[in-house]
Amino acid sequence: MGGVFAAVAAWQFKLYLGPMLFGAGFLMGTRVAVSLLLGAIVAWGILGPWVQGQGWAPGEIMSLSNGPRGWILWPGVAIMVADALTSLALSWKTIARTFKFSKGSDDVAPDPEAIPNHWWMGGLAAGTVLVTIVAYLVFEIPPHMSLIAVALSSILAAIAVRSTGETDINPVGGMGKVTQLVFGAVSPGQISTNLMSASISGAGASQAGDMMQDLKTGYMLGASPRKQLLAQLMGIPAGCVFAVLIFWLFNSQYELGGADYPAPAAFAWKAVAELMSQGFDALPANAGWGMLCGAIFGAAMPISKKLFPKAAPYLPSGLAFGIAFIVHAYYSVTMFLGLVVYLIWKRSKPQQAEIYVFAVASGLIAGEGLMNIAKGVLTFLKVPPLIGH
Repeated sequence: MGGVFAAVAAWQFKLYLGPMLFGAGFLMGTRVAVSLLLGAIVAWGILGPWVQGQGWAPGEIMSLSNGPRGWILWPGVAIMVADALTSLALSWKTIARTFKFSKGSDDVAPDPEAIPNHWWMGGLAAGTVLVTIVAYLVFEIPPHMSLIAVALSSILAAIAVRSTGETDINPVGGMGKVTQLVFGAVSPGQISTNLMSASISGAGASQAGDMMQDLKTGYMLGASPRKQLLAQLMGIPAGCVFAVLIFWLFNSQYELGGADYPAPAAFAWKAVAELMSQGFDALPANAGWGMLCGAIFGAAMPISKKLFPKAAPYLPSGLAFGIAFIVHAYYSVTMFLGLVVYLIWKRSKPQQAEIYVFAVASGLIAGEGLMNIAKGVLTFLKVPPLIGH
């Protein structure tokens, strides 16, 4: 029996009650949490042992170079990319409406609290110049590539704003992969150019969607758009400073992309960039077939939801299913356990659960995040642990 438990643990199926993951399970919903668990079972419980037995990934289980973890990464990325791109393609009506402008009425008086055109036009021009200079000096990206990225960002931002407003979903994942494919064709073989240029476009679209939600909320509360923008402009410098400092602290004390912080989205971007630069010859043995199967599955999920809307709540989430291939299995198990605890709580005390679920989940997530910052600071200061290892 001990050997069975050891084998299961070796494939990352173990109990890990991390507050952040546990709290996330309270919020993500049944469909997503179950999709994560199913993806973990398929990836780490079935596919990983099988490809290792076939000799396609003979290395250590957690090896990214020649082990099962490095093999199952590729079908997982294919599932995520195919799901995102297919969902984006199925939203073509929303995309088409984005560029169909309606004429405003001449009888409407201008709003004195609206954001003047010269504000955002001047800001866009200044931001473009700054991005072009920084991208060239730091990442050696040619200026014309940055200009292409900003132009793509303008188009994708319009799509993101429209999609977020209509569906409450910002399709930045799919649009990010689209930009990676575009820059892979424009600048083949350049990983840094592919990643950073696509990041410029994707970040612009993502922030546009988020800002639209902020302005929409402010509009519903009667806030002034002009004052909201001024407040955000004041918050940007502080956010830049603290975000960079916290990232530097985490990067110096923790292994980003490791066991504690697997960064699945970053792995997906990295995998696509490498594929665009090195070609399919860089894939592990027969991983191309795994990508093909993953892409078919990822595309089938949004298509099935579109064709059979009544079955949509019972179909797996392609994005969550694919993420389970990239993160350790116990991440998915922990979030599923969080869902189970929440469902038990909801069943026993539904009114209490409805009132406090967001507060409890937020406390679990934010609490671990804040304590990790404190832990990073103490580690940086070389403060010895209170309890010995």
